[in-house]
Amino acid sequence: MPAEENSTAGVDLDFVQSHLLPEVLKVKFIDSKWDELTTVSNINYPYSTIRIVEFLDEKNSVVKLFLKRITIPNRTTPNIKKSIHNETTLLQQMSNEMAGQAVEIIESFPDQQVIVTKQCPGAAIDSAINAYGFWWKSNPHHNAYRDDIATRCGRWLKQYHTLTGRNGEDLTPWYNYLSGEMTWRHRALKEQLPEYAKLFDKVSDYFSNKLQHIENQGYSCIYHGDFSPHNIFYDKEKIRVIDFFDAKTGHPVIDQINFIASLASRAESPLYSKSRINKFCNSFLIAYGQSFDKNDELVSLVLLLQSVKRLLVLTNNEISRPDKKMINKAAICLHINYLQDQIKESGDTRQPGPWPFINIAMLFNNS
Repeated sequence: MPAEENSTAGVDLDFVQSHLLPEVLKVKFIDSKWDELTTVSNINYPYSTIRIVEFLDEKNSVVKLFLKRITIPNRTTPNIKKSIHNETTLLQQMSNEMAGQAVEIIESFPDQQVIVTKQCPGAAIDSAINAYGFWWKSNPHHNAYRDDIATRCGRWLKQYHTLTGRNGEDLTPWYNYLSGEMTWRHRALKEQLPEYAKLFDKVSDYFSNKLQHIENQGYSCIYHGDFSPHNIFYDKEKIRVIDFFDAKTGHPVIDQINFIASLASRAESPLYSKSRINKFCNSFLIAYGQSFDKNDELVSLVLLLQSVKRLLVLTNNEISRPDKKMINKAAICLHINYLQDQIKESGDTRQPGPWPFINIAMLFNNS
């Protein structure tokens, strides 16, 4: 993150911590030592700066708060403020109807582009699934542990989509958003892999043409937008989810595909067990329960966009080790082949998803 952005974020976080947050804590934590708010650390990410602060509650237990200041290039300030407002409203709703299943909101300060949440119990599940041993251990206890995490993630997502779901929503604004997501990635890929420029042009045209002919009225929900292991916390057999900043109204399948893609990207490497990752994804989909018609064009288009997203990540990877370069190159070829398969004009059956080792067909009915 550029130095000036860090500086601006620091000023806003200082103001929230010193002037705005104490007034909120005075009401929420009446008998606590909120006036002794201590900074623990500042962490800079590409699109945010997080300050961790702490104080003692009435039982002299440490309470940690996360102050997240959002800074996203090419995103206007009004747009960021709106997203923070929407995230705050959503978390407040969930505190009533899905109590204890999402990060606890303390307050938000849109003018400073800051949202304050309580520390989420447990640990993000990516700390487990990134470890090779998580996938290769095969004793009954570990098999049950993997299945429990996958099942709880599926059930949580289904409950959340049911809570925010609605019928008869006009999905045109969301279709426009998807189109924009494809457009900028299409341009970026042409720069990264110019030898496939014609393919990317065809993929973009195919995506736009298909999207224009999809019914724009139907079932929708406020999907999470980044339902991935780094935002899912597991603690004492309970799932909690953080970071709803990218939540939008759209088709619920996008969260399912995002989750599966986050697992499938690991299985692109031979260091992870493809069969066990496939089983993990299957357990997740079974727990979620809903499936879609095989002819649902929108689901296929979301899968296509997901493959384009992954391909751009792979082409941006800076890798020095020869073995990892080979793995990365093989993954790029896998997604190039999938894109070529999807836009072919013949009536042959197309691949159901970008990853042949993941049974993505379980998303659909009668699979």
